[in-house]
Amino acid sequence: MVYLKYHDDKRQVVSTYDSLPDPQEGYSIAQSDSFNVGDEFEYTIWVNSVDDDGVLMSFTAIRNNPQAKRLLLENQDLKVINETLKIEVADLWFDTMNQEDRNNNQDMDIADQWFAIMEIEERVNN
Repeated sequence: MVYLKYHDDKRQVVSTYDSLPDPQEGYSIAQSDSFNVGDEFEYTIWVNSVDDDGVLMSFTAIRNNPQAKRLLLENQDLKVINETLKIEVADLWFDTMNQEDRNNNQDMDIADQWFAIMEIEERVNN
């Protein structure tokens, strides 16, 4: 059993899954034994109808040009890499901000110590 996620308005399949994916606004899920995970790269698939249980009853599929399949797969890989990089950049930014906070706290500690030394020196001199 494969789950096809398709756009509600265009009825075009955008992803295939081997387990039920989380719902997403603007998309529906159809169950099918006619496809395999990854077929959305080899074919452009449209969902014509599903039954009340969400089982695919009718579809249209056109085999993609092999170059289109390659480009779609590369695009999917780049999306994953991009998402990973976004997370890494956010982590680095968070670490940098934490380090800056620690540096600011150290600066305040040094200023407090300097102020305490000046008070002691003033008392000693008076």
